Amino acid sequence: MQEILGVVSGLLVPCATAFYAVGIVRKQIDPAKATWIVWTALSALTAAGMFAESAINYQIVAVAIADLIVLFLAFRYGNAWNWTWVDRVCLALAGVSILLWGATNDALGAIVLLLLATVIGFVPMAVQVWQRPDSERPLPWIIMCTSSVLLLMSLTKWSFASAAQPIVYLVVPAIVLFLSLRKRPALA
Repeated sequence: MQEILGVVSGLLVPCATAFYAVGIVRKQIDPAKATWIVWTALSALTAAGMFAESAINYQIVAVAIADLIVLFLAFRYGNAWNWTWVDRVCLALAGVSILLWGATNDALGAIVLLLLATVIGFVPMAVQVWQRPDSERPLPWIIMCTSSVLLLMSLTKWSFASAAQPIVYLVVPAIVLFLSLRKRPALA
């Protein structure tokens, strides 16, 4: 049963990505480009670190592929990008995390640093969705939360290496979901 939950978790990621991609193409979603740049690099590196620790799962593999697709669509169909100070700082901090990972040559340390960079990379999206809740749609994030819950339920061996990624991948989409469901604040 746990193996099935892990597979379903991984299969939900392309489903969420399909809804997200359609939203981008239809101009219903305005992806935060800085976030997707960071997430694309980090999901690939996180998957590599988890693989080295024998803690790879279906979700992270699917996310690495999905992030690449979303990044392409963000630049192809997304709105013009004006670099904000938040974008610059978060990209720099994520870059530092990647460099530190390279310097440690430690797979477990890599997972920590890369997930930290994932959270830092999330900040531009969080700011954007806080300011414009309509820049994201809830459905892809509901699916990603479900994927992470199923993945956590599928774990046969709980360790930091196996649980940290699905926990982060549950908390971040839950925050986006919450922020996207907010009503836009009325201007006084």
